[in-house]
Amino acid sequence: MDILVPAEDVVPMGQVLSTLAAPWHTTMSVRNFWRQLKHDYLHHLVQPWLDQLVWVIQTQVVLNYMAWATFLEDVYHIGHPKKLTPFQTGLKKEWAHLSSLELSGRSYRMDISRWQCSCKALKYNSFHLCKHLIKSIPPPPATLPTPCSSPISRWL
Repeated sequence: MDILVPAEDVVPMGQVLSTLAAPWHTTMSVRNFWRQLKHDYLHHLVQPWLDQLVWVIQTQVVLNYMAWATFLEDVYHIGHPKKLTPFQTGLKKEWAHLSSLELSGRSYRMDISRWQCSCKALKYNSFHLCKHLIKSIPPPPATLPTPCSSPISRWL
């Protein structure tokens, strides 16, 4: 026998989950904050007094969080390129290493448009690079052309 429920009594699943998960998420966030606070700033105190704790939060924690938030914003260094990700740094390092190696006398089947090479090194490289493919393409120019040569438009 099926039980019919009126439409006004049905609560969307997302609303149920958000009301159940909100206090749990808040509790986990607060616990994580206090764990980091104790580890980073209060490691030398067993049970700090309330005024001492407030002073540490005001003079150290807030300033560090503000500095980190400024660093994470996209406008941290306007006009400078963004910092490379760890993957990009590793790729650049591996590319420079492979481009400095000398080629052996063997010939391999290469397809640059599909980035394939018949050498065995390609399949074991974590960045899917081999020295044959890197040596077969021209190096990038030392300076990239600017989109507009007017000095005034660069500042706008």
